[in-house]
Amino acid sequence: MKRAPYRRSPADPEVVKRLVNGEHPRPRGKRADVAEAVRILTLQGFSDGQIGYRIGRVRRTVARAREAQGIPPAMPARGANQYTWRVPAPTLPGVR
Repeated sequence: MKRAPYRRSPADPEVVKRLVNGEHPRPRGKRADVAEAVRILTLQGFSDGQIGYRIGRVRRTVARAREAQGIPPAMPARGANQYTWRVPAPTLPGVR
């Protein structure tokens, strides 16, 4: 089943700002808001999983938003692994 493409509707700057800062606005952001937050966080070097954690979506949703907007994934340096990402992975409270 093919999903509807992300529309180029204007994103709400306040909702995008809250998503990027890791706050989960209510009601949830629209597709345009999520796509803009994904674009900003990808440019900052976050991986799909890190972005999903930050904006309160699953990694697959982030990948779909990236693909629909033509945003390339944030790639670590050649030969890098999960420990050498530019941005450290978020941790859950109480987990070390």
